[in-house]
Amino acid sequence: SFLYSAGPYIDLVLLYVFLHISRAAIVLLFSPILQRLGYGLSWKEGTILVYGGLRGAIAMALGLMVEEDTRLPRDVRDRVTFYIAGIVFLTLLINGTTVGWLYQRLRIYPPNPFRVVYWRKIVHHIEKEYKEQLQVLSTHWCFRSNPALELANKMVPDLTTAHVLPESGKISVKRVAVSSVLTPTAMPPLSQWKLPEPDEHQSEDYVLSLVPKLRERP
Repeated sequence: SFLYSAGPYIDLVLLYVFLHISRAAIVLLFSPILQRLGYGLSWKEGTILVYGGLRGAIAMALGLMVEEDTRLPRDVRDRVTFYIAGIVFLTLLINGTTVGWLYQRLRIYPPNPFRVVYWRKIVHHIEKEYKEQLQVLSTHWCFRSNPALELANKMVPDLTTAHVLPESGKISVKRVAVSSVLTPTAMPPLSQWKLPEPDEHQSEDYVLSLVPKLRERP
């Protein structure tokens, strides 16, 4: 079989390189025409177009047709299938795993400053709503004698300290490790919790009447 020699594998690597060169040549050739039509590309966009372009879907379909065509010699069908499958494999292995890194390095579309301002307004609005709801819950009789609400608040990240990464435009939020909050000393066992006296509109009979309803929930 031809697979036991080094020649086909060398040809596969050369074919992989030639595909990128030919794709770059086509992009450069038609780039002036695209600019006249109003669809111009920058060199960064062209780089991603050449490097990250999908290659292999149509070739795989044609390769399957060649593989099933009994009129062609078996050696020819095997070689066509080998080169098509090899190009698809190299594209997924090399281009597929590095195109994200290349995109971040090129910084084709830098973060919009107006997007950052708008995002900060949304974050402050969310933080304000959270503080208001937290204040409402803190007055509830169920959270007056146990640290559950306080510990839950410590595990919620502070959105006011978040910022946008200039390299990628992603939002960076400082996360809190749950293990650092829920320590054995911070959270007493449930058996040691003290239930406070409910409010007047939440009498003991009212609380006990909710138990069957809670049990009926799935």
